[in-house]
Amino acid sequence: MLEKIAAEGVFGLGVDEALGGRGGDAKDVIGFLSELAGYSQTASFISWGQRTFIENILSSSNPYARETWLEDLLTGKLTAGTALSNATKFLSDIEDLNVTVIEEDGQYYLKGRLPWVTNLRSDNFIAVFATKFEDDRKKPLIVTVPSTAQNLSRSEDLEFIALQGSNTAALTFDKVPLDERWILSDDAQAFLAETRPEFLGYQFGLAF
Repeated sequence: MLEKIAAEGVFGLGVDEALGGRGGDAKDVIGFLSELAGYSQTASFISWGQRTFIENILSSSNPYARETWLEDLLTGKLTAGTALSNATKFLSDIEDLNVTVIEEDGQYYLKGRLPWVTNLRSDNFIAVFATKFEDDRKKPLIVTVPSTAQNLSRSEDLEFIALQGSNTAALTFDKVPLDERWILSDDAQAFLAETRPEFLGYQFGLAF
């Protein structure tokens, strides 16, 4: 379904034409999500995750994610899960972060579990989330991890009645080697403050 939605060119709305997008602004993104939600909330929800992920990599000062994944994200060949609700709650002192960066012999690893993330097609996906260092000496990070990462496992689709067909699953990080190129920001709080208007604003499309 995501590739059929992508074929309409909607994920390129609000993306600079120089990057392969169609131009426009956030209002255009909300408009297409709203129209899509009139047919299917699930379709709009996975599209929200896809387009919000794109917004995150556009906002990052690290060009690696844009150069490596943007083209496939725009076409829907690669699906993207935006797992940043945990980070927002963490920064509001509501809950702890689910994934931790640990260090062994000079190498950083990701350890933990994201209990549910939407839009993770089993054969080809990428997820964005926040993670903190085990010793808390450094600020939490915003990272992206592709499905090809070593020691990353995806559960079977979760049996949420209203989320069937949305590729919603849990991700387990069993000492996933952290590639520095995956880091979108080394200051999660500042990054989320910058991107929160789009993160929440695009959700308005589902309600409208």
